[in-house]
Amino acid sequence: MVVLFILWILANVAIFINFRAFSSYNVPTFPAIVVNYVVCVLTGSLFILMGWIESPPVFETLQSEQFSTALYIAMGMGSFFIASFYIMGLTTQLSGVAVATLSARISFVIPVLVNLFIWKNGGKDYDFLNYLGLFLAITAVGLVSYKPSKIADPTEYKDDKKKYLAILLPILVFLVSGMIDTTFNYTVREDVQIVLPNQQGIFSILLFGIAGLTGITIFTIQFLRKKITMTKRSIIGGICLGIPNFFSIFLLLKVLSGFKGDGALVFPVFNISVILIAAIASYFFFKEKLSPINKLGLVVAIFAILLISYQEVQSAF
Repeated sequence: MVVLFILWILANVAIFINFRAFSSYNVPTFPAIVVNYVVCVLTGSLFILMGWIESPPVFETLQSEQFSTALYIAMGMGSFFIASFYIMGLTTQLSGVAVATLSARISFVIPVLVNLFIWKNGGKDYDFLNYLGLFLAITAVGLVSYKPSKIADPTEYKDDKKKYLAILLPILVFLVSGMIDTTFNYTVREDVQIVLPNQQGIFSILLFGIAGLTGITIFTIQFLRKKITMTKRSIIGGICLGIPNFFSIFLLLKVLSGFKGDGALVFPVFNISVILIAAIASYFFFKEKLSPINKLGLVVAIFAILLISYQEVQSAF
């Protein structure tokens, strides 16, 4: 399970690097996102076809009554993927990159709180050190995400609509991102098991398929209005993004299943690990400098991981 966890982290770091490369190489983002969803479907289908991912017969599974709830969830979440991307873009435009990034990254507190206080589904008894680690994890995300660039001030907008949107959109990004993670967590809980372990490949493909159809529809409308076009860079960018993106969701489900749906442990450790590695990767690949605050955040992140998972570290030795 540790190997799958590491691969999941690396898949998400690869997504970050791809998006960072989009801005460096002027890759039109939305067309690349659409291509990415198609590549996700093809990647998952190939791995199932070759037997590299365990899966029951696809068409029988899709028609089975047991899978019907998972089917509806996949349809809703597939559309949600596109919506969350659009909301993130608006938030970036109105409130700045720093605010949008922080709102998305800090959202892991939603599945954590739901696990601990609503589902009471922690895979272990959380003590003071674990809760301290969760607090440090939130702090680390804020410190690492901090950029000294100017953040848009909602009071600067003369248009009242934009002023309110600049305040509400970051909250919406936080809620939508947290809801997506919580829904994934819910589908693999041991007491619910909406998606069985051998159905996770099919579920992932279905998610990306719905997202892809939604994206293609929006792209076609925009294309006919001559507001957008597909470029060679978008296709290449979408291919590079799609392969790790499929595994980011598939491995998310696998890891959550392996830890018995304990999102209170999985999400904080995962998020700060991705931030940690992504920050280091940015330094080496894109020469992004880390401020003293960012470096402090990396140190805090390491302590947070150790405090959240110290029982698991002890049992491993």
